[in-house]
Amino acid sequence: MAAKLAFPALIFGMAVTTVVLVTALYGPKENSERAFRLLGFLKKADEPDKPQPPRQARTRTGATTREPTPVA
Repeated sequence: MAAKLAFPALIFGMAVTTVVLVTALYGPKENSERAFRLLGFLKKADEPDKPQPPRQARTRTGATTREPTPVA
């Protein structure tokens, strides 16, 4: 069943992309701005960076490690 829907889904996606591109390039100014914003929204997003560990990381014993405070 899924194999039967793959080709029509591809054609539909290409048709929608074509309509948005033509509107962005040749449509009225207001519609063109909206289409360009939509194109930016549809681009593939990059993977987020790996989260950094917190400054106060817990050790195996449960105690927190702290950086030394500078003496003024």
